[in-house]
Amino acid sequence: MASPTRWITGTAGALALAVFACGISGAQTLDPQTLLPGWWGWVPMADDPEDVAGTCENQPMRIWFSEDGERYNSAWVDEDGSEHVSTSRILRRLPSTETTAGFLIQYDGEERLDDQGNPVAWYLFMTGPTRFVWVREDWVPNGGTTRPLERCDGSIVS
Repeated sequence: MASPTRWITGTAGALALAVFACGISGAQTLDPQTLLPGWWGWVPMADDPEDVAGTCENQPMRIWFSEDGERYNSAWVDEDGSEHVSTSRILRRLPSTETTAGFLIQYDGEERLDDQGNPVAWYLFMTGPTRFVWVREDWVPNGGTTRPLERCDGSIVS
């Protein structure tokens, strides 16, 4: 799978996180529960066009929610054909705006640890109706994000 640890930093990353954290309200806000179900892939890296794992063209990720909307689920197939499913309770919903929305999750059985030895938690941060980034909770102070993921068909699934 494509490396999700490429950070977007600097002014753009800090601004995106600042807007996200402030919760500026707009006329029509993004709704992750409506916009996220479907297929998503990493945006290909311009500096490494050979790294296509996890893109829409090669092993995209499927996202869906539990019927009660309290659990986030994702699935993808590795190069060897084995399917992986990850689930998480939604720990916190973040304010939604016309251009941003998201929530905080911690995957069931998460084994990755932050610098303090705690299992990592992830913000799924929508930057529009067909694009999002992941932000590890301990990356927030530095404005770091993964590279974006985009809806594979470009349309909104209802």
